[in-house]
Amino acid sequence: MCSTTPVITDTMYLPPELLAHIASFLDAESCLACVSVCRQWNQFFAPYLWHTVKVSEQPWSRLFSVHPSSSSHPSLPSQQQQQLLSCLIKKYGRYIRVLEMDTAWLLWGAMIGRVNGLLSLTFSRPSPSLARSDLVFEGCQIESSEMVPYWIFDIQPKDYSSPDFKMTLACWHMILYNRDLQHIAFQQQHQGLGDVPLKVQEDGDHVYQLTPAGKSFLINLLSRLPDLQHIEIGQNADDFLLASLAEHFPRVTSFVHLGTMAFDPSVLPRFPGRHSSLQSLSFKMSDFLSIEAEQLRWIITAFPGLQHLSVPGYFSGALLGSLGWDDVDNGSIMTLSVSDFAYTTMEADLSVFEKARITFRGVKELKRTGEEYEMFGDLFRILRFFPCLEQFEFARDAVFSDPLVGGSIGGCGGMGGGFVDGRDSVYRFETLALGYEARLSLDAIEQLTSQSPFLRRVTLQDIHPAVVRALAYSCQALEFVHFNTDEPCSSPEAGYHDC
Repeated sequence: MCSTTPVITDTMYLPPELLAHIASFLDAESCLACVSVCRQWNQFFAPYLWHTVKVSEQPWSRLFSVHPSSSSHPSLPSQQQQQLLSCLIKKYGRYIRVLEMDTAWLLWGAMIGRVNGLLSLTFSRPSPSLARSDLVFEGCQIESSEMVPYWIFDIQPKDYSSPDFKMTLACWHMILYNRDLQHIAFQQQHQGLGDVPLKVQEDGDHVYQLTPAGKSFLINLLSRLPDLQHIEIGQNADDFLLASLAEHFPRVTSFVHLGTMAFDPSVLPRFPGRHSSLQSLSFKMSDFLSIEAEQLRWIITAFPGLQHLSVPGYFSGALLGSLGWDDVDNGSIMTLSVSDFAYTTMEADLSVFEKARITFRGVKELKRTGEEYEMFGDLFRILRFFPCLEQFEFARDAVFSDPLVGGSIGGCGGMGGGFVDGRDSVYRFETLALGYEARLSLDAIEQLTSQSPFLRRVTLQDIHPAVVRALAYSCQALEFVHFNTDEPCSSPEAGYHDC
């Protein structure tokens, strides 16, 4: 009698060229299934499977997860899980090129396995149950060294044995072991897996900088990475690293400022060295971070090859007086994002672009996100600094007001005034996305659309009769209108018949 159970043998041999073609279509889960088919498939697909290990994705989140604990105390990996991790990384660690971790025990496993072929290393926000685990793997002792000394960190000697400090040291040693790294990211605003940043000292009136030892540590460590392209470190080091790119890290193309300290103009060189390789610069939100006109001009001058810029929407007004600056033309930046705090009442004054006197001739996409109220006229007044804009987007949570309007937008009569500043301008953008509660007068909408002859696509999150009517009358050339069908029409008591 014939058996119906399939038998997998090495007779399933396939030419390597065919396997390579198959591998190009597979995700990690599929590769995991393929390594179990036969010996040849295991040998071929294992490097594909282990090339990228991200704990936020399958099958790694399943493999490295900790079973929920029934007790009130967070559960820790079992001894069996720890042994499995150690064996897997020792066997396959040589294939790992991209590693993203958020658990202490995965970090220790990578240290034990001497994973040293990484191209990308990301320390994500740790899982709450493991953030302070005191797991100790045999043979993995992190000690002070000449390259990573204890005394450059903001910690007391009595706390050198703390789990947080051990994880911090392990993070830096992982960087030290992987000299082919191209991408480094500590994706927390303050630190990576640990909570111990580099030490700072006060230099002048409430100005804090890294200690000389901390600066030397960063330069010596990161200079050992000849192919480094992306830096996202924080650790109180953002300003120093940003100001040092031209001198010490000329090949870096992407930088993220995590805002662990204020972006202090006093630490920036008065005449910045030009770093033409940097293409992307992003400032993440934090309690400390603000941008001033002087800093914006410094950025544009220092990085002439910049193509993508993301800045916080909270702009300090301290330096926004009459500074006597010459106009600056920038043709390299193509996309510009301005984001807001979602929890602060501080105004996000976009007039910083006007005060900085910079014309962004290459920007085709301008994004504005956040929950701050904006004066709509002020927003459009700055558009003259973006003459080639094609897409103007306000995120769905942005809120606008038109202070020149007399009366509510719900009543369609008596909407005189309310013109958008810059009425002589012609806007070139093709796409306009308006967030919730875009409280504009009918005149403002009509003026805006009449000055936008290239406008073809409009996205509305808040469906308002007056806005819909203005679009219908003023935007005869529209090809695409997207309505948020989950949003009920506002001001139902007014009704469409009043418009």
